[in-house]
Amino acid sequence: MLKVLICSALTLSLLSFAPGMQGGNTAPVAAQDVDTYQPPQAGSVLALGSMEVFETALVDALGFAQAGSPNVIILPQASIEEDSGLEEKLAFEAMGITDVYILKDLSTQGSKDLLKLATIIWLAQGSPKQLMQKLAADNMASYIPRMNDHGAIIGGVGRVAGALGIGYVEGNITPPVMASLSVMPNRGMGLWNGFVIPCMDEDDRLIVGLTACLDQPNRPGIAFNHGATIRIIGDDMSFLGSGSTIFVDARKSKKRRGQAQVAHSIQDVKLHTFTDGDTFAWFQ
Repeated sequence: MLKVLICSALTLSLLSFAPGMQGGNTAPVAAQDVDTYQPPQAGSVLALGSMEVFETALVDALGFAQAGSPNVIILPQASIEEDSGLEEKLAFEAMGITDVYILKDLSTQGSKDLLKLATIIWLAQGSPKQLMQKLAADNMASYIPRMNDHGAIIGGVGRVAGALGIGYVEGNITPPVMASLSVMPNRGMGLWNGFVIPCMDEDDRLIVGLTACLDQPNRPGIAFNHGATIRIIGDDMSFLGSGSTIFVDARKSKKRRGQAQVAHSIQDVKLHTFTDGDTFAWFQ
């Protein structure tokens, strides 16, 4: 059934991106067109717990965007393995998508020009910290969010998906648990205005992420495990796959400020859980 759906999605016409996406400055809008001009719609952000939900997630995102004949760029910078990105490339090709490229060098203008043509930018599996360091070194950390603003689908599987949010946590927690400033998040791409906590069922990921959320209660957190998929577009989230997802929201909580390494005192924190088929308007 998924093969039929993806074939149907791929036969649709490719979305027309903003002129600025085609290698030039955005053309001015004629005065008579001001009332009818519509800015480009942002693309989906996909956070996957594992490759088992890869095809389901892409069929959903491509169908939502009505994008056909996608151009896919895979960024392998999160791993030092020579074959980084190959698993994802084969997965795209198994879906019938043929224009798939692994882009290892981001330092050239040619790389930026190639990214401008992408309808999907996929982060190969690996370390979000290593990915963000390499993107920063090539002045690309803010470039990818701009691509998403103009319609490109951005996604990743496993731990690297943490880089999709405003912040991510990596490494072991420093005791004591659930204490102020015991977790120091790293800065992500900011494609979603909260913490993305993948693989929450491994290595105390959920506790680490929850601690970070309580330290910065204005930033909600989304934690998920293997088999789960989250599609974020604007204020709306949808959930696919067999895995579970937890949304932690302390934005309207009552928190007593304490010193570093002192246990949190916080009340009225909201917690939501989601599974396959659920939807949620998170900014409310």
